[in-house]
Amino acid sequence: MAEIVVTGGSVVTSDGLVQADVVISGRRIEGLRGAGLPSARAASAPAASAHPVRRHGSRAIDARGCYVLPGGVDPHTHLMPDIGAATRAALHGGTTTALSFTSPRPGESLRDAVRRTRDELVPKAEIDVALHASVWEPEQLRRDDIEAVAELGATGVKLFLAFPELRMMASDRVLYETLRDCAAARIVTLVHCENGGVIEARIAALRKRGFVETHWFSEARPACTEHEAVVRTLAIANMVGAPVYLVHQSATASLQALTGAKTSGQLAWGEACTHHLMFTDERYRQADAERFLVVPPLRGAQERDRLWAAIAQGQIEAIGSDHAQGRTRPVDHAPRNFTEQPYGISGIEVRVPLVLSEGHRRGVPIQRLAELLATGPARIFGLYPRKGTIAAGSDADLVVWDPAESWTIREADLHDELTDSPYLGLPVQGRVRSVIRGGELVVDRDRRVAAGPPPRFLGARRG
Repeated sequence: MAEIVVTGGSVVTSDGLVQADVVISGRRIEGLRGAGLPSARAASAPAASAHPVRRHGSRAIDARGCYVLPGGVDPHTHLMPDIGAATRAALHGGTTTALSFTSPRPGESLRDAVRRTRDELVPKAEIDVALHASVWEPEQLRRDDIEAVAELGATGVKLFLAFPELRMMASDRVLYETLRDCAAARIVTLVHCENGGVIEARIAALRKRGFVETHWFSEARPACTEHEAVVRTLAIANMVGAPVYLVHQSATASLQALTGAKTSGQLAWGEACTHHLMFTDERYRQADAERFLVVPPLRGAQERDRLWAAIAQGQIEAIGSDHAQGRTRPVDHAPRNFTEQPYGISGIEVRVPLVLSEGHRRGVPIQRLAELLATGPARIFGLYPRKGTIAAGSDADLVVWDPAESWTIREADLHDELTDSPYLGLPVQGRVRSVIRGGELVVDRDRRVAAGPPPRFLGARRG
C-alpha cells in the first residue's frame, strides 16, 4: 500500500491545532510532518498553503483551506436492522467507527447476543464497529452475563429505566446490581434515564382525558422524569463506586445534577444527541410532528441552548446520533394515538456535518467539537488512542472538512436507504470533502471511490 500524505490542512490533534501534513503508512498514521505551533489564525480558519508536492511512492490528498479531523466515533447507534446501509451512511458523513447496541432475541443471553452480532452482522458493516450489550430482559440479567460480555470485548452494558410496556424497565435492584457488577468487570454501564412508572401514569391520565394527538407525546415525558432518574442513577452509582454513562441528556436540571456529581469526584459522563441540539419541541406543533418523535422527546429552545452551553463549558463528553436504522413500533396496526406511533430518528450521516456547522456558528472551538465527535467517545469506551485521535500509531481514520461550502440536506445526499429524514431541508455550513478509513481514501467529494479495508470488531481495552 502506497504512503498517503494529507497535505496543507489545519490538523486537529489531541494537543491542539497545527499546520502539518499527516503521513499514513498502511492502516496507521506514521506521524505529522512540518508541524507548527497553534496560532490564532489557525484556530479561527484553516490557512492556505503552497500547492502540495507529490513525492515518489506517495499519494497526496490536498486539504488546503480545510480542517483535518480524526474520523468520527459515534457512541450511540442502533444499526442492526441494516448494518450495511447504516454504516455506508456513516462513512459518507465522516464517521469511521460506530458503537452500536445489540438487539437481543427473546430469551437470548447478553453473551450470545454479543457473540452473534459480532460474528454474523459486524462483517456486513462498512466501518469498524464496537458493541454495547443492551439489556431488554432486565430481570434475567446475572453477574456472569456481565463478566462474559466484558471478556468478549463489549464496550458497555445498557439499562433502561423506562419502557415498562416493552418489559425493558430495570428495577432499582437491577440498576444497583448492574452498576456494581459492571464496575467489578471494568466495563461501563450506560443508562437511559427516565422514570418509566411516572410516564406510564401520565400516559394513562392523558388518555383518560382524551388527549391522544401526537403533540401529547412530549407532555407524557417531561424533563423532570429524566432529572429524577438521573439523580437516582448517580446516587446508586456513587454508592457502589461505579462509572456511569448517561445517554441522550436533554434537560437543564439533569445537566446540573451530572455536573454536581462530577465536581464531587464521581466518575460519570454525559452524552448529548444531534436531534436535541438541532430541534426544539416546536416541531410537535407542526402537521408533520410524527417525524420528530424520539425518546426522550425534543425540549424547548432554552433547554437546547443550555445543552450547547454545556458543550462549550466541557460538561458534556460525547455527542451521539442515536441513529435508528429502524424506528420502534409499539403496535403492529396503524397507530390510533400518540402511545402507538413509531419513534426514533436516523442521523448517523449528518451527526458530524451538523455538529461542526452549528457548533462553529455558536463559536465552539473546532478542537472541542472534535473531542465530542471522536476523541471523547473513544476515551470513555476503551478505544483510545487506536481511535479518536490523529497521532503516530493510531488508526488512519481521517476526515477532511471544508468549512467554506454551504449546502442544504436533501434526500439524495443521504445513504442509509431510509426515507423522510427529519433533517431534510436543514442548511449546513461546511462539508465533508474526503474520508480516509484504515489508510485508504474511501469517500471523495461525496463519491465512494474505494471499498476500504474489511470492517473490524473493536474490543474495548479494559481497566
